[in-house]
Amino acid sequence: MAKQVTIQLIGEPIKSHSGPVTAVTLREPRYSEYSELGEPARWAVKDGVSIRIENDDAIKGYIERCVVAPADSLLLDQAELVDAMRIKEGMLGFFWEARAKISSNSSSSSS
Repeated sequence: MAKQVTIQLIGEPIKSHSGPVTAVTLREPRYSEYSELGEPARWAVKDGVSIRIENDDAIKGYIERCVVAPADSLLLDQAELVDAMRIKEGMLGFFWEARAKISSNSSSSSS
């Protein structure tokens, strides 16, 4: 079973036919989604400073494909900005966790 993260909405609940939605659940992306959408962000160095450059289209694609609840991802259009930002960070968290595992595995296998 894929990992999931649930984000409790702190703005107004999303209105749906089955009642108010107060949380959004996302699942970890799969290979097919990753191979189609690519990296949601990359790092660049400018004047010695690392800068994260986000691929908003990829992030939106991941969220639309990986939302578990509410069942209709179109309901996310109602989310307030604060919740939209938290949903985005929740999705990106899967990638940061995967990168950390890759780095950890690379470090331990090279010793």
